[in-house]
Amino acid sequence: MTKRLRKLNLIILLFIISNVDAQVFRNKSVPENILKTYRTQRCDDKVGSQVLTSAADITKYLPQGFSQKGDIDYTDYLQQGIDDHSVVLLPNFPIAVNSNGIKLKSNSKVIFQTNTSLKLLPNNKNTYHILLIDGVNNIDIYNANIEGDRDQHLDKQGEWGMGIWIKHSENINLYSPKVTNCWGDGIYIGNQKNITSKNIFINNALVDNNRRNGISIISGENITIKNTIVSNTNGTEPEAGVDIEPNTNNDDVKNIIIENLYTFNNAKRGLLMVFDNLIGNKEKNINVIVNKHKDYGSDIALEFFVDRGFKKIPDNKLSGNIIINNLNYQNNSKAPIATNSGKRSNINLGLKNVVFVDKKNKKYKLTTKKNKELSESLKNGDKLIISAL
Repeated sequence: MTKRLRKLNLIILLFIISNVDAQVFRNKSVPENILKTYRTQRCDDKVGSQVLTSAADITKYLPQGFSQKGDIDYTDYLQQGIDDHSVVLLPNFPIAVNSNGIKLKSNSKVIFQTNTSLKLLPNNKNTYHILLIDGVNNIDIYNANIEGDRDQHLDKQGEWGMGIWIKHSENINLYSPKVTNCWGDGIYIGNQKNITSKNIFINNALVDNNRRNGISIISGENITIKNTIVSNTNGTEPEAGVDIEPNTNNDDVKNIIIENLYTFNNAKRGLLMVFDNLIGNKEKNINVIVNKHKDYGSDIALEFFVDRGFKKIPDNKLSGNIIINNLNYQNNSKAPIATNSGKRSNINLGLKNVVFVDKKNKKYKLTTKKNKELSESLKNGDKLIISAL
């Protein structure tokens, strides 16, 4: 091999290594000023003395000589205590649970203390829940701290290991939940038996390093997400901070309100909306309001799919409104905003006060013309990528 050829091969090898390295996702720490806001808004002082006074301490249900290291499975003990009482105070140390998780009952309150965490033991299940809210109503959860097994998972299959799984339930309040390292989604809100989850309120959440999505809204009515941080979502598609994506024509996307959302360094998208599976014989009306969404470092800050085109679907009967105000998108490697090719719809997209910030920290406002182009692209099923102004 000649010296020139060896040099050429070395250049090619370095190019390949450089490109492979560029595609590797790297977790990043959420800025301290953002985390400080989350910590100060935790609701330790908002639980209320009356609630705490009436709470049953579940520590009493643990066996003698119990471990406080989160290394022994106490799932059945916790479940018994939760089944026996309407208001419970979880032990003030890490508790290990198995893939059966903990199921909550109607008309109950669950309080996590400062050092409480539910830690999932490593398992090989492609589907699991750590905290299950299934067919129930009127539940308040304070300061949930939930950790999945993604780094110790015992198989490579599946993507449905959920931290908090809400199915066809109503009047559910999650105050200051922290959900990390799940094999699937941090928080999943969905439909079961064609019954939509309703009146779900999530406030001051921190959802980090989950494998599929941070928060998924599959089917919901009157869903509100406020003051929430979703970061470092990575591992398997769609890798979005928040994903509004129905599974079937029986799902609903009604009165979804997202207020003051901060998405940070998610592998593919900050906020994603996908509606093709909602298309069917039933006419569906979509109603989504997003106000104050800031994304830093996700590949695409905001992306829409009305129809991905990978299967035959009937005529698009989707209608409704998506209203998005006060966006600030920074350091997005692919695009701040993107729509994708698909069928025509009657979905109206309204955007107001959209700001992009480039790598030199220079701000650009989305023009009225670009606003209109985005709205028309979503309605007409055209692909449009807003990558620069």
